[in-house]
This record gives sequence, structure tokens and C-alpha cells, in this order.
Amino acid sequence: MYSRNWLNSTAALFAAAALAGSAHAVQDGAYDPDFGSVGRTWFDVTSSTSDSGSKLIQLSGGKFFMTGKCGDAGCAIWLTPSGTLATGYGTVGSGKAWFTDFTGWPVDASDPTDAAAFPDGRVAVATYGSIGHSYVAMLRTDGTGLDPAVGNGAGYVSPSFTVKAMRVTSNQQLIVAGEIQASKRAFIVARYDSTLHLDTSFGSGGSTTIGFADGDAFLNGMTLQRDGKIVVIGAVSHSPYAIGIVRLTANGVPDADFGVNSDGRFESTFGTTYGVGGTDIVEDKQGRLVFVGGERTDNVYEGQWFVDRLLGGGATDAAFNGGQPLRFTIVQSATLYSPHPCCVALQSDARIVVAGSMHRDGTQGYYFAIARLFDNGAFDPSYGGGGQSYGDMSTQAPNVMSDYPSSMVISGGGIVVGGATQLSSYETGFSVAKARIDLLFAADFD
Repeated sequence: MYSRNWLNSTAALFAAAALAGSAHAVQDGAYDPDFGSVGRTWFDVTSSTSDSGSKLIQLSGGKFFMTGKCGDAGCAIWLTPSGTLATGYGTVGSGKAWFTDFTGWPVDASDPTDAAAFPDGRVAVATYGSIGHSYVAMLRTDGTGLDPAVGNGAGYVSPSFTVKAMRVTSNQQLIVAGEIQASKRAFIVARYDSTLHLDTSFGSGGSTTIGFADGDAFLNGMTLQRDGKIVVIGAVSHSPYAIGIVRLTANGVPDADFGVNSDGRFESTFGTTYGVGGTDIVEDKQGRLVFVGGERTDNVYEGQWFVDRLLGGGATDAAFNGGQPLRFTIVQSATLYSPHPCCVALQSDARIVVAGSMHRDGTQGYYFAIARLFDNGAFDPSYGGGGQSYGDMSTQAPNVMSDYPSSMVISGGGIVVGGATQLSSYETGFSVAKARIDLLFAADFD
């Protein structure tokens, strides 16, 4: 219900922003004409008609990597900073790869859930496996196959839990987070070294399991704080659903400095009638936690965007929206089919950027949309139309049925959103769009 699967002149605002002035005075929120085809892309990765992009990340050299599912297996593309396929990467150097072409790829590794890049250019990819576990595979820097130096020569490891999120630490360790069935479904976090050997000094023998007494926990997002602490976010399945947040120390112990019970847990329905679930979270320069999610507005399929911020210890932040969560329908659109934010990131000037889906009038589909907020939670009128924008994520308009934004990177003078686009023919493909922002503020604080 509140897992990532649930959180599964129409472009006028982007177009209007593009016409706001000269190339040097474009209002933030316009499509970037130097990215892809006037700010948008579309990639048919394989011969399958169901190529669906999911996780977009940026590599250390500025290129982008995006993984997803093609047919019944994982696949990926490598892009230049300008949004074109990066030659020299992938199985035949075309910037594309179907993971089943890799020697030794596990046959039941089917649906990628996340990716994380190491400074040397290798990319770790998490995929669903058989029931109850996942694979974490390491790709070579050029994307030609699995890295034989990891996983005792296999190029992958098989955690005994469902992996949902991964991050690389400053010490080049891989933090892997997901879900495991204990007395109730719970969050689990493990740590591996750069060769995918489990670090048994972390938590209890290499991992920490932590859940909530009143419901199953479903993990959707993760961030690493500057001090090395690990924060995960998702949903807790009691009635109504609640947002669940857990913070661990850098060594994998529940953080006693977080949560009302000093046990590393935060849980709240925020007074909602039909429930709320968290999708992504990030730490700001002051150590506060900005998070986003979807709020149900009825008991069937209507919803709206939800943004809030906690102080470092997990208390309500009175400086954000008067101490209340910000709830809104993006661009005053319909609440049908539960539009929701997938992602949150911060500009270097502390402005908050939120990306997600917006209902397409007269259909069951979505546009991709972006909202930008000031530090105090107010909409930033210098972005798009009153702080919000929306449009088509791919170059395939007007033959689009729906966009499915699922990840975001702030980089190179813009907000880059990745995901999938489904056409009216029901074919899906990888799509990436870029909205321009002031170059001075186009980076996170890292």
C-alpha cells in the first residue's frame, strides 16, 4: 500500500519558464536546451518493449548511470553530462547494457532497486532475487560485465534480505538497507567493504535489524549524514499508515540521540485520516532531516505531496512551515491515482527541491513535476510558476500515456530527474529530463 510500488499545453509551466527571458536570464525551472533534446530524453535500451528506468545516479567524472528493468532482467545506460549515450560503456560500447549478457549474471536477479557509485567508477547494483533475498552486484568501470575482484570471484553477493537502498561512505564502504521478516517485517542495514565482503564489526555480525512494534516496516529511502550516521525512511503498516524513520550510528547501533524514546526510531501518522508513507530523506547543513512522502486523502486511490523537516534529534522543527508538514497537490492538480514525491535534494543555498509525479487530466497517468521551497517551507516564486513546474519527461510527447519519475540529481546547472515513460502503445523506455537552475546554486552542500 505504501511501499515504493504504491508510490507507483500540458507542459506549459516548463515552456513558460523557457520563454521568460534571454538564455542568460531564464527563470529557474525551464527545460535545459543543452541536455538531451531540449531538456528531455528517451532510450529504448533493449529489444524488450518494457524497458523501465528506475535509479539515476551521477558518477565521479560527471557522467550519469541509470539502471532499471528490461523485460525480465536488469539493464542500464551510461549518459554524458549533456544527456547523450556515453560511448565506450556497456557490453558493446554503446552506452547500454542488458545484465543477462554479463558472464555469470545470476539468472533470478531480475528487478534493480538501487545503485551506488564508487569513486573509481565501479557501480554497485541491487536487484531482487528469489523470495526473501536480493543480489548486490558490482559492475566494471566500463560496464562490460561483473567485477571479478568482488564476491569471491562471482562479481556479486546475495544478502538474505530484500535490498531497497545503498550508499557509499567516505571510506568507500557500501551501506546496504532493506527489509527482513522478523516477528514483523523490519528494516535491516548492513555494511560491506569495497570488495563486497561483509564488515562484521558493524552492528551485530555485520548488520542491524530494527523495526516497529505496531506494524510491518517498508523501507523506501536512505541518506548518510556528514558524521557517518545512517538514516532510513519508509512506512509502518498499522491503521492508518505512518512514516517510519530510523537512525543508526556509523557503527550500526540504534542512535540514542534520536527519537522520543532515545531508541533511534521516529514514527508518526501526522494526524492523517488515511495514512502517510515516507519515500526519501536528506540531511541539511544544520543537521536537520528533510523528508518527503505521499499522503492518502481517501481510502481508495487519492493522494497528495507531503514534505516535512525534523530537528537533529527527531523533534518537530517549528521553523519549517510553522511546525506543520507541508501538504499540497502539485500545481493544484487532481489527487486521483495518488500523485506523490519520489525524491528530495538540497541546493547549496539551502533551498529544498522535491520531484515526483502529477496526475494527467483525463487519464490514469502522470507527468513529472518539481517543487522548490525556501528553507522555511514556503514555495520559492523564482522557480517555475509560483515554485512549481511540470511537464513531459521524455521526447515522445504527444504519444505518452504516463511518466514515472523515480530519482533525482542536482548537477551541472539543473535538476535532473530520471525514471520511465510509457507510451500510448504501452511500450516503456528510460527517460531523463533536466530543468535549469542558477549555476551558482546547482550543487548540494557536498
